[in-house]
Amino acid sequence: HRCLSWTPGGRRLLTGNQEGEFTLWDGVNFSFELIMSAHDQSFRCMAWSHNQNYLLTSDSGGNIKYWSPSIAPVQSLDSHDGQPIHALSFSPTDSKFVSCGDDATVR
Repeated sequence: HRCLSWTPGGRRLLTGNQEGEFTLWDGVNFSFELIMSAHDQSFRCMAWSHNQNYLLTSDSGGNIKYWSPSIAPVQSLDSHDGQPIHALSFSPTDSKFVSCGDDATVR
């Protein structure tokens, strides 16, 4: 797995792998619950909004996706000229986010 994060309630663990799939784990018993295709390329990172209403994920092809807390896709953005994205962060008010990637930019 390439990245991981607890879900907002702290009961589940979400991981992203090299095939672009989410794996959802029961965080209490550490048992497998679900595998879901999420990105066309390898996961790079994920970050929850401060209000826990959105999850951001990125991949090695420069794609960023917004997800609802139920892990339903909301929006997809191509960014960083197809280069891997290494970090994502929401602003303190969750009104915007930034990303940085191999293209040496912060967007």
